[in-house]
Amino acid sequence: MTSRIYWRFLIIAAVPISLLSVLVVCLGAWLEPLDGDLTRLGGYPENDFGWRGTQVGFSPELAPFGVLGDSYDVVVIGDSFSIPPGVRSGEPRADRGYWTDFFVQLTGLNVGTFHREMLGPEDLLRSDAWRTAPPRLLVLEYAERNLGLVPLAAVPCEGRPDRGGPDLPRRPVPAVARTYVRDTGHRIGTTAIDASIDFLIKAVPRWVAGVNTTQVLHYDLTRSDLFSNRRAGELLVYANELRRARTPVAELERIGCTLLNLQEQVEANGWTRFVLMVAPDRSVVYSAWLPGLHLPNMTDILARTPGLQLLRLDHEMSAATAEGVQDVYAPNDTYWASVGKQIAAEALASFVAQGHASIGPHMQGHHPW
Repeated sequence: MTSRIYWRFLIIAAVPISLLSVLVVCLGAWLEPLDGDLTRLGGYPENDFGWRGTQVGFSPELAPFGVLGDSYDVVVIGDSFSIPPGVRSGEPRADRGYWTDFFVQLTGLNVGTFHREMLGPEDLLRSDAWRTAPPRLLVLEYAERNLGLVPLAAVPCEGRPDRGGPDLPRRPVPAVARTYVRDTGHRIGTTAIDASIDFLIKAVPRWVAGVNTTQVLHYDLTRSDLFSNRRAGELLVYANELRRARTPVAELERIGCTLLNLQEQVEANGWTRFVLMVAPDRSVVYSAWLPGLHLPNMTDILARTPGLQLLRLDHEMSAATAEGVQDVYAPNDTYWASVGKQIAAEALASFVAQGHASIGPHMQGHHPW
């Protein structure tokens, strides 16, 4: 009797377990390989949010990662928009390209890129390389959502004349960007099963209880032509973008003064120019089509800092989306697609070649227009 009950229980338990196993395997085979950080972190399928068509990049790359001590026309210190975290100077690249490649193509300048975690601007200013071979231009790049990481300093914030760019010549490189497509091939195996399980853990609470347990938020857009993916009328947003909206204006003003003080230190040698590049949050760039979601534009507030040289990528990228340009940002990722990289590169190239023609408004009487 006991044995019969045991086998009956085993059969009853085995059926749903078997069905669940089949579901996981089939789902893993159906899901396209993960490509973006928003789909991976949020549990959204690449089948719906992965970009379609082609992107462009350079192979071999035009802007290798920097090596401290080498001589560069332009040094970029930034975050993941410019270089992956954790890489060491001179390590080989294995990626689809950064905006710096497009900048080198446009200008022919020698660029060295460093991650702030490995080499901060203060570290560079204290280095022998800075004393012996400073660059003509130092670009400090911050993602808008990471501006709160700027180490605040108690410094005065007095207006200074706008010196503009270093007026370096543009000698375009005859390199042609190569097209590439997203991998949409289906997988069968351990990796696909792991991806399927992770997807279910994140997606099922949304489906069943409407509870989001991830760091990725989902919004409906009022336009459906701004992305190339299947669900182009929807936008995935990293939750940190909403958290930074609580940053007080007074703190942003202090950030602007801190960066202005850094600009003065950089330019004290009379040779190097400084420019701040803020990679705007996707929620800001697409804000015109996000009804009910009103987030402050932190770049706007920084632009009030008198004399701070600041590229207005927020203006450039918002204008491109208003014109219907697709995939300025990848639909499945927090970062720029190749169009966004090109916009950033062109903005900096214009700043380099034309002085301050492409930067935001500064001191009264010193506007570039």
